[in-house]
Amino acid sequence: MCLAVPGQIIAITGSRGVVRFGTVRKDVSLTLLPHPHINDWVMVHAGFAISTVEEDDALATLAMFGNSDAGHELGASAPSTEEAFQ
Repeated sequence: MCLAVPGQIIAITGSRGVVRFGTVRKDVSLTLLPHPHINDWVMVHAGFAISTVEEDDALATLAMFGNSDAGHELGASAPSTEEAFQ
C-alpha cells in the first residue's frame, strides 16, 4: 500500500524543503512541485512532495489518520490535529 501524508512547508532551500508533520520535521524534495512556497500544504510520499493541497483537506486527512491504526502509528490524534499544526 502506498501512503502520502499531508504536511506544511516551513523552509525552502533550492529544490529541497523542510516539511512539518505535527512535531516531526522532514527534509523532502520539492522538485515535483511547480512553485512551492513556505506555508503551502503538500502531500509527501517517499521523500517527495507530490502535490499541494488546501489546508482544510490536509487537516481532514490528518483527522482521518487519527481515527485509524495508521494514524496511531504516524502519531496523529484526531482531537488535537489542528493544535499540532498551529
